[in-house]
Order: sequence, then structure tokens, then C-alpha cells
Amino acid sequence: MKILTIDVFGTLFVPRPSVPAQYLRIVQQHEKCSATVAQVQAGFHKAFKRLFKEYPLYGKETIGYEQWWCLVIRETFENKISLQTAHHVYDHFGTTKPYHLYEDAIPLLTKVRAMGFRTAALSNMDPRVIDVLHDLGLTQYLDETILSFDTEVEKPDIRAWKNVENIFGVTHKDSDGDNLLYHVGDERKKDLVSVPGWVTILVDRSEGFQEFHEFEENQAVELKKDILKVSDDQFVVKSLVDVVELLE
Repeated sequence: MKILTIDVFGTLFVPRPSVPAQYLRIVQQHEKCSATVAQVQAGFHKAFKRLFKEYPLYGKETIGYEQWWCLVIRETFENKISLQTAHHVYDHFGTTKPYHLYEDAIPLLTKVRAMGFRTAALSNMDPRVIDVLHDLGLTQYLDETILSFDTEVEKPDIRAWKNVENIFGVTHKDSDGDNLLYHVGDERKKDLVSVPGWVTILVDRSEGFQEFHEFEENQAVELKKDILKVSDDQFVVKSLVDVVELLE
């Protein structure tokens, strides 16, 4: 059995325009707001970090993820917007409207399943992503959707991948010694992780792998066009199409 886990946000789909831009647009549809996108972005990161520390896992064991997100949204705007407006923003991001599905997402999932892979979404998002995946037409290509909200283990904690192993009941090597376990994601620190028995693949869609090189001090080797080799079990690719070459 071969397993491919794949991150969703930023890997299979991406918000367009940006999350701060969409926050601001929706708020301005309901209230007067003179904030800039840059101010909203800074406010969002500050609010998210503070509230995730105070109420871990989107408030799972305390206030619940809906109230948690509304607190984040209001605090993003320095608590100057109403709870009703915050709910408008919250509801928007529970749909497919904010997101652009990458053109290579379904072709990758279709191809790997034809190659005999079992597939699973492995995400640090809250449970609303399940509806988003369904409405984007992705659920049919996934055997499992594994959320940190449910397992209470977030990437890059290697226990996130150990949970996958337990769910599918697989071992690291087949009789020929080939790797059976692969992970694909778009975040350098959360997805390109050294996990025993796994090959991890970073998707960096920036020009010349700029995003990867900004964070990676070691020199990666160009394995072939649009594929970098960081180590024997870590690679960087330009698109999801390039992932298939590493699996064949």
C-alpha cells in the first residue's frame, strides 16, 4: 500500500484575493472602515497568534471554533466592528467563494490514485475545511481527511504522520525497500519535515523557488527541471504535476 498525504490550504487551493483583502472587503460592505490591507494583515497575524495561544486548536475545548474565529476577526479590526459583521466574514470563509482551486490539484489526485496510492488530506485547519473540500469536488479523491483539530496534533509534529500510519496500518518499507509514505505541502516549516520513513515534498510556486531559498540555508541540488533535492527524503517542486515524477 502506498500513501500520499497532502496539505490543503495553499497546496490544493488558495484564497484569492488574499485573506486580509477579503476580510476588509466584507467588513466595508457592512460598516465604515478606513483600515488598509496591510493593517488588516498585521492585525490578523497578531490576533491569530494571541488567541491560538489562549484558546488552542481554535478553541476546541473552550469556546468552540465559530466563536474563536469571530474573536480573531473582531480583534483583527481592533474590536471596532460588530459581532454581526464578524459573523459575515466567518460565514464567507466556510464556503468555496474565497478560494481558487489550483489547476493541477485534481490531475495530481487522479493520477496518484490510478497509480495505486491511498490519499489523505492532512491539515491544521478547522472542521469547516471538510465542507470546502467537498464543495470544491476534492472529497471524492481522498480516502481520509485528517485534521489537527480532531487528532490534537499539529504539523510539523511528527506525531501527525504517525497518526496517518496508524489510520492506514502501513509500514515504512515494502519488500523492495521503496518508500511507501509521501507528504506534499506548501509550508517550509510545517510540510518539508524530516519524518522517519516518509518522503516530504514542498510545493514552491514562486519564481526560481524564491520562497524556499529565503528560509533554507543549505544548498539544494537541482535534480531535474523544476525539482530540487534537499536530501534523500526531502524535495522541492514547482507544481503538483512535478510531484508525480517523484512517485513513479
